[in-house]
Amino acid sequence: MLDAPLLDLQHAVELAAADRHVPPTITWTALQIAALVHGVRWASLDHLSDPTWLTVPTLVFHGADDRTVPVSDSEELRAKRPDLVQLVVTPGADHVESWNRDPAAYDRRLVEFVTSG
Repeated sequence: MLDAPLLDLQHAVELAAADRHVPPTITWTALQIAALVHGVRWASLDHLSDPTWLTVPTLVFHGADDRTVPVSDSEELRAKRPDLVQLVVTPGADHVESWNRDPAAYDRRLVEFVTSG
């Protein structure tokens, strides 16, 4: 089970920058500087490009209003691994707030997932 998983660090950085109204060209430049100065290998932090690492059925919760990790990353993971990923998008929830929005529904969905296999 994953809750608002960080599947691509670059996407999270871009989301944070956009949330702060940083122009995309500045964000791109900052990513390049981080790679050069600090040795950040953005491709190695992208777990969406090759999702074969996912080998077991996985329940993913993600807040629809997540401003830390883009919900689109979880949607992409589900699209790439529909055989393994069940995605629950929680309306009105920010980062890792799905349980907080409706604990009973969250717990019910988790129990259903665990006991179904």
